[in-house]
Amino acid sequence: VWNMATGGWDIHISAPEDVSNKVIFSFENGSISSWERTVSAPKANYLIVTGGKDANGDLMYTRVEDLESQNKWGRIEGVVSRSDIKRNEDAGETWASVSARLETAALEELEKASAQFGYRLTTTEINRNVYMEDYDIGSIVAVRIGSDQFTATVDEIKITYARGIETIVPSVGTMQKGELQSV
Repeated sequence: VWNMATGGWDIHISAPEDVSNKVIFSFENGSISSWERTVSAPKANYLIVTGGKDANGDLMYTRVEDLESQNKWGRIEGVVSRSDIKRNEDAGETWASVSARLETAALEELEKASAQFGYRLTTTEINRNVYMEDYDIGSIVAVRIGSDQFTATVDEIKITYARGIETIVPSVGTMQKGELQSV
């Protein structure tokens, strides 16, 4: 907020307000005009993740896989280098600890490479979902598609003016691994 007295910006940080019990975007109430689900194949569902060198000077590695994904998409192999994972000799770290860190990193890399499920919706403003009255940027709202309902954050508001008519289109946040946003 611009402060006229100081001639500078005043920054106020607050937690998002959860208004999902009263602001619901859905086809039924006319606040969603289109909905689309997107799916992209995994980058890998069988990964070899390498780390630093072990006590013998050999490259450490581990293998992780997602059998459910392999059943659906077939086996998609990948290799990831995590050379940042090595033994901290100064701290007296054990090789078992390094191995455990490499395994954890491998699972994280497998998660990053997994299939992505996205959602795209076009929202419209209606009398009971009014921007700056019922919700604002950062507000947590509900989205209902058929019998499925979930919460999402309003990430952006696009305001356009055409022939004296103001149109407000909120972009609604992320859900699981996919994104929910206006198009």
